[in-house]
Amino acid sequence: MAQEAAAKATGAEYPTDGFTGDDPRVQPVEGISIAHYAIAGRAIGWSTDSAFIERVTAALGMDVAQWERVSAVWIQRIRDDIVLAAFYGQLFSQA
Repeated sequence: MAQEAAAKATGAEYPTDGFTGDDPRVQPVEGISIAHYAIAGRAIGWSTDSAFIERVTAALGMDVAQWERVSAVWIQRIRDDIVLAAFYGQLFSQA
């Protein structure tokens, strides 16, 4: 799996000036940008405490049901695109 990811990363085309605003890979999901998704993901971490997750999502203007829907879409996008995954990783680490 690591070798496959490395091969994808090596062969990927990275936008020299970053993602453009009209790139479909970074379009918000239900109004939640990839940056907001990274912030929420960083804040929630591995927590399974529903009250904590509710507080974090509420602070970011979502409810838990919306977070779960948005998260499912972002996870799929990130899994499908190594360039987007690298970008998300940068955002996550800076959150």
